[in-house]
Amino acid sequence: MLLALILVIVLLVVGGGLYWQWASGASGPRTKVTVVIPPGASGAHVAELLKEKGVIRSPLAFKLLARFRGFGHGFQAGEYTNLTTNMKVSDVLARLKQGPASPPSTSVLFPEGFRVTQFGVRVQQKLGIAARVFDQAATSGRFSLPPYLPAHSPTVEGFLFPDTYEFFKDASVDAVIIRLLAQFKKEANGLDWTNLRRLGLSSPYQVVIVASLIEREARFEQDRSRIAAVIYNRLRRGMPLEVDATIQYAKGNWAPITSQDKNLSSPYNTYLHTGLPPSPIASPGLASLKAALAPARANYLYYVVTDCQGHSSFATTYQQFLHLVASRPSC
Repeated sequence: MLLALILVIVLLVVGGGLYWQWASGASGPRTKVTVVIPPGASGAHVAELLKEKGVIRSPLAFKLLARFRGFGHGFQAGEYTNLTTNMKVSDVLARLKQGPASPPSTSVLFPEGFRVTQFGVRVQQKLGIAARVFDQAATSGRFSLPPYLPAHSPTVEGFLFPDTYEFFKDASVDAVIIRLLAQFKKEANGLDWTNLRRLGLSSPYQVVIVASLIEREARFEQDRSRIAAVIYNRLRRGMPLEVDATIQYAKGNWAPITSQDKNLSSPYNTYLHTGLPPSPIASPGLASLKAALAPARANYLYYVVTDCQGHSSFATTYQQFLHLVASRPSC
């Protein structure tokens, strides 16, 4: 009787071992499969999904080994593309531990000098977010970026940092704006903002306004700091800035302005109003931010584009300015 009992136990142990070897093992052809684990899926649910896809033989073996390997809290939701049919349970758990594949992403370039509406068009083209939805969010007053963009500012104009970004294709409008604002803060934090008072400004926000004017007016690197000098010199003297780009912003496009446009009724018309415009008019790049914080040491009060490539020449008197205007080539 004792011998029979021992024999039964041995058979059960051997049989159980053979079953476990079969249940947790694998054989047969391997074909790539994709398994999507939904949020909140239990271990039993995941085991059934893997069985249905032909990844494992036994849901029971998967659940037992998963618990033994420390997966008691479940599995990360998402799409797993690193699985095949006919895998060992241990190999499956190792793949699941790596986490799901990253969602498909799209590269989006935002050039320097874009205004919010242009960001919206680019986001619609690349990410499928309606430009109207982007514009509404960007001008909702919901976003801030202390100490640069104060709370309750009516627009994020000027603070969407121009760069190339990778976005998931299902990115939300808020996620896009927050990402661009975060990049602005990262870049701005590396600059020296201690000379605001010397420049005659009261806040980093005003520096960004100046940088946005520089971005739209300067086509070449060497012109940026000198255009900055013109802006600050005019501000100190109480002269209108007379920056064409502010009128272009008020009109809603970057087309050249006419003499009639200089009478446009808008707080952004720097021919009619002294001081800075109410907000930035575009997103400045890092070079324009640096120029706004470190203008050239010069007495320039005027500048004008004087060649067909877009280089600017500078003058300290109105007579010099008129001479530069008269000597411009026709392009």
